[in-house]
Formats: sequence, structure tokens, C-alpha cells
Amino acid sequence: MKSTTLRELTDKMAFCGKAFNKLHLIPLSILFFQLKDKIVLNYIEKYYGKFILNYKPCNLSPKKQFVKLPIWVCWLQGEENAPALVKKCISSIRQHANGHEVIVLTENNIKEYIDIPEYIVKNVQSGILSRTSYSDIVRSALLASYGGMWIDATFFLTQDLPENYFSYSIFSAAKQPEPKDRRNVCISRYRWTGSFIGASSSNNKLFCFLRDFLYEYEKREVVFIDYLLIDYLIYVAYKNFEEVNSAINAIPDNNLDFGWLFHVMNKPFDEEKAKTMFEGKTFAYKLSWKMNWKTSIQGKETFFGNFISEVE
Repeated sequence: MKSTTLRELTDKMAFCGKAFNKLHLIPLSILFFQLKDKIVLNYIEKYYGKFILNYKPCNLSPKKQFVKLPIWVCWLQGEENAPALVKKCISSIRQHANGHEVIVLTENNIKEYIDIPEYIVKNVQSGILSRTSYSDIVRSALLASYGGMWIDATFFLTQDLPENYFSYSIFSAAKQPEPKDRRNVCISRYRWTGSFIGASSSNNKLFCFLRDFLYEYEKREVVFIDYLLIDYLIYVAYKNFEEVNSAINAIPDNNLDFGWLFHVMNKPFDEEKAKTMFEGKTFAYKLSWKMNWKTSIQGKETFFGNFISEVE
């Protein structure tokens, strides 16, 4: 099965799984997600099992040096062209970077930090490889070369990042899985969040593996077989490499409610509830610039309306 055909199948299965979840038909939702997991993992094992079995990290020297581990944020079109929500999120990351340099990556400056193979760049330029998939490759290569923290441009921070986040071999927004949580259908089981992940040093085995696997993958196939391919690859590394397994298991629970703000954006603004974002244990909130949120409902300002009103 070609990767493009498989991608069509996995997209449809994810759509069905989400639809059944919304209808509270949880067993059917779980079934579709579990089948998708099986299909993707079997494909990886069938076509890349030998690569995984024989994998040895290819350590590369970084092109630049940093006094403190950097924070990587990516908006390929350039920050000045980003939606208002993204601009506010990036501003919050800068405000709460705790002394770490925040580097906003664009199509024009990526080459200052890493050398992406030309065949991958051509795939992006031709439109065969999506920008989302390309950012997964860039993320893996940057963290392999430098370490530091990758934070998606749609994360809103309300407090300074604790310095100890940068001391873990692998760190991510995460919580230990609850066996009885039947709605927990993501392959990570919340043990990691690919949109908020990092390493305490360069040449970490997880990120070297992700980089090298994706470089090899792009030689053969181009189109990602699943939107969340990067999560499946982290899972593969977690299962196959003891040092990755131990590092992920050592990640402490943190930012357990990072989806809270996303779910209340279309609800009437409540100042008391909003205060908890700035005072609680969760201070990194994942949002989306693609949602059709309203600034007001029935004449009342929403959380989104309050959020976006402060953007210059």
C-alpha cells in the first residue's frame, strides 16, 4: 500500500474515531483509533523494521552555539504574517522564556541552524510534503543538533518556564496514563506531547532517531502515513530503546490541564476562572488558530474575545 493511499485511510479512521467520540459511542471510537494504531505501527515495522533494529545515532555538530538552551518556535510564513492568536502566543513564550533565547523559525532562517537535505526541501517547495510534516522534520533535526525546548506557536504561556524543565534528558508536557481512562486514545497515552517537547543536550537518541528516520522515510515515500506520524515514531523509540523509555518514564506530571483554555474559548468570559490560568499548576495552554471561535455570544464577551482583544 502506497503512503498516499494509507494516509487517506488513516485520516478517515481518525475522522470516524473523533465522530463516534462526540456521539459518546466510546467503544466504537476506541475501536477505530486502535485499528489505526495497528495499521500505522505494522506499516512501520514491515518497511522500516530493519532500520530500527540496526539504528545507531548519527551525531552532528551544531552550526551555532548558545549560552543557554534555546526555545524553538516555528511559523514558516514569518511571525509578521501570523494570525493574531499566534502572535499573542509567541509573545507569551518570549515573556515567559526565563532567560532562554526564543528563536522563531521561518522558511528563510532554518538554514542558519540546520541543513535539511535538499530532496526534502524540494518536496516542500513542490507541495508534495505539507508544511506541517516539514515542521516535524525541522523539530527533530533542531532538537537532535541543539537540545532545548520546542514549543508550538499556538501554546499560550502564563508563567515563566521552570528552569528544571531544561534539565531532563527528555521533557514534555505530560502525565502518567490512567489505565481506566477509556477516552485516552492517543498513541502517546499523554506520556508526551509532541507540540511541547525538548531535551537537555544535543544528540539525544530520541531526536537523532526521529531525524534520521524521517530523512530515510522522505527518500522512499514523501507523504506522511499519518498526521501524527511523529507520535508513532516516539512510541517506536519508547518501545525499542531503553534509554528513551527510561527518560520518558521519568518525565514528571505537569500542565495537566493544558487543554482547558481551548475548551472554554467560546464560553462567556469569567474573570475568576481566568485568574486560575496565571496562578495554578498549569501555565501552558494549547490553542489553535484554525478554530471558528466567537468574540461574543448573546452580547457577552467570550474567553476568546477577551484573549484576542489585547493583541496589538
